[in-house]
Amino acid sequence: MARKSQSPERGKERPAAAGRGKGRPGDGTRPQTAPIKRRRRPKGWSPLSDWMLVRTKTGRENWAAVNCQNQAMETWLPRTSQPGKGKLVPVFPGYLFVRPGDRWPKLRSTYGVLEIVSNAGQPLYVPKAIMRALRKNEDGDGLFRLPKETDPVKGGVVEIQIGPWKNHFGVYDGMSASGRNRVLLSFMGQDVVLEFSRKHSIKARDDVTLI
Repeated sequence: MARKSQSPERGKERPAAAGRGKGRPGDGTRPQTAPIKRRRRPKGWSPLSDWMLVRTKTGRENWAAVNCQNQAMETWLPRTSQPGKGKLVPVFPGYLFVRPGDRWPKLRSTYGVLEIVSNAGQPLYVPKAIMRALRKNEDGDGLFRLPKETDPVKGGVVEIQIGPWKNHFGVYDGMSASGRNRVLLSFMGQDVVLEFSRKHSIKARDDVTLI
């Protein structure tokens, strides 16, 4: 019986099939994958303080807030009613609170945002305690209620707001016969009586005690 001739290609090493090589299952090596780039949070970030403060164009705070919201960022623009007009105005003109999450680098290029409030080039986060204290001033309609100034009480401590005695403390002595505010002030060992015609010339200071 004639012996079959061996094919000249038989016994030679076959080239690896396309797609087979380093990193394929079954060859004993781990698949090679591109490293995942993780976006770093700014220095000082913590889960308890993730609100940033940004400076906006004056009068364009709401426009900046809308542009941030369009990028899935949470914003807070505290507003209050302007006395006598009923118009809503920002409590902090030219500023906006933003909770950007991992999207904070986009804040710099957001329309209406001028800059992120920073320190030494690092964005600052607003402490949670401060945010909580600020938001307590919101009422049921979402308006920011500014604390009302208390009227001076006779015998109470007041701070002078105008003139050469500005920032000095004295004792409120009630109204004079002419309807002016009387303040008793101790100066160089002597008691001085001052009178002010305007109400905003003095401010009640219940947190100060004169010795």
